[in-house]
Amino acid sequence: GDAGAFQVPPSVCFIAHPQLHRYFSDFFPAIAWLIRNEVPTVIIGASEPDPSWKQDEVLLRALGCQIVVSKRESPYPMRLPGNDAVKKCNHIIAFRGGKPIE
Repeated sequence: GDAGAFQVPPSVCFIAHPQLHRYFSDFFPAIAWLIRNEVPTVIIGASEPDPSWKQDEVLLRALGCQIVVSKRESPYPMRLPGNDAVKKCNHIIAFRGGKPIE
C-alpha cells in the first residue's frame, strides 16, 4: 500500500466536533500527523453543555500540541430557536506543531 507515501499537508485544518473525550484513540494518529507537519488546526467544540469544554484542551496538550488559541467560546454558535441554552459549535481551540507523543 501507500501508507508511507508522502502527503502534502493542507494549509489549514478544521475539525468539527471530534469528541476527543470519547474518540481519543481514533483521533490520535491524525492529531500526531497534524502536529508533525505543523498544520494550523482549529478544533470546533460540539454542543453546550459539552464535556469537551473541560477536556479537549487538556487532551490536546497531552498529545503534544502547541496551543496557539486557548479554548474560548465561539462568538457565532448555532442556537436552537427559542432556547439560547442549547448551542452547537460552542467553542474553538487552535494548535500548530508541538512535540507529538510516541
